Amino acid sequence: MSWLMFFKWTLFALWHTLVMYFGLYFVYADDTPGLPDGQTPDLFLFGTTLISICVVVTNLKLVLEAHYFTHFFVLSVVLSLLFYAVQCLIYHGVWISGYGSLEPDVFWSYYRMFESPALMLASVLLGVVCLVPDLVDKVVLGAKDERVKFRREKIKQIKSRDVIPQHYVAYVNEAFTYAEEDEAV
Repeated sequence: MSWLMFFKWTLFALWHTLVMYFGLYFVYADDTPGLPDGQTPDLFLFGTTLISICVVVTNLKLVLEAHYFTHFFVLSVVLSLLFYAVQCLIYHGVWISGYGSLEPDVFWSYYRMFESPALMLASVLLGVVCLVPDLVDKVVLGAKDERVKFRREKIKQIKSRDVIPQHYVAYVNEAFTYAEEDEAV
């Protein structure tokens, strides 16, 4: 990996972090998630939502950066998202009384995240906004890279024809063929 690529990925990671954290912070700032029964969002719900957005954005970033979409790759992305959701449903859905010093709100935060349509909409929008620079980079610079590769291949083809004419290559190959037949005799 070149230094340019390293800094580009670091800036993208910084962008993802800022959008996810502060975007969610502003959604939570004035109790806009609209939880049922007049509940107010708490730190546990904020963290659960933030990690959920992070898992989805990371998997979608992998999809954007993939060069080949094999069955194994697609299956691993889908299973990663499904296993995360199932793990959270199980972990946040079981509350054992007297289990350490954790409050019962910790265990229901994943369920409460799905109870708020505003919070789910904000999660989807934040995920999209996170990946806009990656998508633009992939489309714009990817197209430029393809054009550069195409030009380089064309130049190589032209140079290879100019440097070694085809009739000369055929003549040399024919000479080596005769030499091998003479050795065999």
